Amino acid sequence: MVGCSNIAYPKLVVELMPVEPSAWKKLGLWLCGLSNRPQPEMSVEKRAEQEKKLTCIEEQPFWRNFCNINALLLLTVNVFL
Repeated sequence: MVGCSNIAYPKLVVELMPVEPSAWKKLGLWLCGLSNRPQPEMSVEKRAEQEKKLTCIEEQPFWRNFCNINALLLLTVNVFL
């Protein structure tokens, strides 16, 4: 590579890279509910609590029965269509 040293080339690339993402990338992130900002670090206890909450498969009896009845109604309607 002529004209660029090993140090100058990465420095040039960093200087030329846009600081702010393009409008299309911003729109895509917004549509997906994501952000480009760095996320704050969580403590180990908070991370463990969040993981426990996310991996829990318990459901309240009311909603379990509600979903079961809905499923039966939908299956009954579909059989007779």
